[in-house]
Amino acid sequence: MITMQFLTRTRIEIPYYWYLDFMFFQYLVFYLIIAIPKLYTKRYLVLCVVSTVIFLGCSCTANGLRAEQAISFLVGVWISDNYAKVKKWLMNPMILLTLMIGGTLLLATKQIPAIRMNEGEILWQGIQLVMKISFAMAFIAGVYWVRRLFDNGFTTLVGGISYELYLVHFRLLGLLQKGTLGMCIFLGVSIVGAWSVNKISNYIKKRIC
Repeated sequence: MITMQFLTRTRIEIPYYWYLDFMFFQYLVFYLIIAIPKLYTKRYLVLCVVSTVIFLGCSCTANGLRAEQAISFLVGVWISDNYAKVKKWLMNPMILLTLMIGGTLLLATKQIPAIRMNEGEILWQGIQLVMKISFAMAFIAGVYWVRRLFDNGFTTLVGGISYELYLVHFRLLGLLQKGTLGMCIFLGVSIVGAWSVNKISNYIKKRIC
């Protein structure tokens, strides 16, 4: 789709579930890396090339959401390979502070009129990409710092069905009514729906794996 948009200079409307096909493509590339030993030894080079192509292609076709997430999969693989080192790194208060300050400065930079005039272009998308990666890493580190606050049954439940919540919740936004009761109904129905999808998904995986 990105290639078609780039060649035809047209924009294809991105559906709400844009993230699914984006992740599918990333995992397809990663499967090939795993399946071919020579590629696995050069996985970071391959993923850097893929991320660069995605960033440039999506920036040129005004697919900002994908461009902003172009290196997220690469960062995730690196964290997985260096988990202990990254965990220690993120627990450093100075690094956490640096990530927050860096993200905040980039957020402020976005508000400069001369920068906002280039919204959707490569410069803008580059700022968005680095800003969001900085904030994401800072948020992950911050949550880990206060992880004891999340050591409860509700958080465990929601964490276990978080992906399904992402898939289900927006389809239920029509249920959302103003007030506390409406919010509680929306939350309850979303959790039940996500839990059901999770169980169905697990059942299917057990049947075919």
